[in-house]
Amino acid sequence: MYLIEDKVIFLHFPKASGTFIKRNTLCKILKPIIRHVGINHLPEEYYKYPIFGIIRNPFSFYVSFYNYFRNNKRLNSPTKEILFCKYFIEDENVDMNDFKKMKEDFNKHLQLLITNGMEHEIKIKNYNCGFFSRLFQFIFIKTIDNPIEIPEITIIKMEEYDKVNIFLSKNNITQITSNTKINSGNHRHYRHYYTPETIKLVEKYDKNILKKYNYHF
Repeated sequence: MYLIEDKVIFLHFPKASGTFIKRNTLCKILKPIIRHVGINHLPEEYYKYPIFGIIRNPFSFYVSFYNYFRNNKRLNSPTKEILFCKYFIEDENVDMNDFKKMKEDFNKHLQLLITNGMEHEIKIKNYNCGFFSRLFQFIFIKTIDNPIEIPEITIIKMEEYDKVNIFLSKNNITQITSNTKINSGNHRHYRHYYTPETIKLVEKYDKNILKKYNYHF
């Protein structure tokens, strides 16, 4: 999470233009020095600031997430690959013999992320919803009791990116004029990756997000 121009808080949802925001604004990362943490880790002194974040279509997110790890040679262990963020694991001793195959097959990778992974002896918290939904809860939903009220979090869909500059301008921050994409992959449109079975998986496990933000395959 970041403080932009000492005026607004930006909660960085993975694979949703966060690096682009960071590179094109005057911002600083807040403690804890971890990019993808959210409202429960925000120090009380920053509750007075407007807060915003960006999300994207879960179907698109899973493909972007997959390709990021598939093409990143530094991330070569199942733990780093599957979890992305250490807060989702209870047992970090993951033994997965077919890890390389998972990296070569999007649909196997997705099934592992979105279901409970029992066949691989992986224990992950909060498996009543999909991985995208768990990230959403982790970053944007306040679960820690605190007498100090936080401001409403403005969540902007990446597909409606023009609203980012509207939000920044409203809070007296210079609008972003760069069109240079960062961390953008050259993969095919997300619809080419899915099977009927994995479409249903996302529709089942991320149904609340899909409904709330009018996302669909």
